[in-house]
Amino acid sequence: MPEDFITEADAYAAYGHVLEDKELRNARHAGRLGFMRRKRTIFYRRDELESFVSSLLAKDYVEPCQKTIAKMQVNLPSDHLFSGDQAIADPDQLRHVLKLFERPRQTKKR
Repeated sequence: MPEDFITEADAYAAYGHVLEDKELRNARHAGRLGFMRRKRTIFYRRDELESFVSSLLAKDYVEPCQKTIAKMQVNLPSDHLFSGDQAIADPDQLRHVLKLFERPRQTKKR
């Protein structure tokens, strides 16, 4: 089989961490994913499969809360600009950032 095709079993092996059980079959039956059947095996075009998986991930993606980002930037010292790709080397700054994400502890009522 040409390299641009992938079997259904190989697709689940490659993308099983993203795909639900029978999700490819359901997409195939709904006409959202093209396929080819040869010798009792289902094949998908690799580019269509990758596009399908990408669309699933994009649909489920949850963007970061803008209020939390703004709060982080307000509470950090003015000489430090925080962005997701910067590392915080100072342990005090790291503790400060981690406190922003802590949930208040709930006390149990007796």
